[in-house]
Amino acid sequence: GLVSGFSFLETIADKNKDGLLPRARHSHQTHYKTLSSSSFSLQNIVFIPSFFFYFPEKQEFTKPNIEKMHDFCFTIPYGMLLIGGGFIGYMKKGSITSFAGGAVAGLLLILAGYLSLKAFEMKKNSSIAVVLQTVISAALTLVMGQRYLLTQKVMPAGLVAGISALMTCFYVYKIATGGNKISSKTE
Repeated sequence: GLVSGFSFLETIADKNKDGLLPRARHSHQTHYKTLSSSSFSLQNIVFIPSFFFYFPEKQEFTKPNIEKMHDFCFTIPYGMLLIGGGFIGYMKKGSITSFAGGAVAGLLLILAGYLSLKAFEMKKNSSIAVVLQTVISAALTLVMGQRYLLTQKVMPAGLVAGISALMTCFYVYKIATGGNKISSKTE
């Protein structure tokens, strides 16, 4: 039957019930297939209003390894966030300066992220991209940090200064550790 609900979480099916076929291993992941005589049986799925989340069996939560976090994975969304913020500033207050600043900084960051991604695909590091990312985020940290200190407004100055400070620290770490870690595996 159909399972529905809006105000509760419900885990469906037990892993040891009938209908569970043997494990199938593919590239170090465990998958289960479920059979049911009259309807599709769902397993390990949590229902939340309009959303489905899958929780695999025996998932271990470990701390993220910062060495495996590549700069372009954060730089491109960071640039898009700045462009979106500049556009919102323009729409709400008519600030052309906000729009231009967000667009220029965001587009430069997206370009730097793209250069870093392409270098990574060629199993290289792009020092130009990392330096550009670091300079832009440090400049945003200083400019928006000063604006926050003057206005005491969290939006947008405090938020942009905080995110930019975190990104600057990340980029400095990447520079200090030699950039993105290139995998020695060949596909």
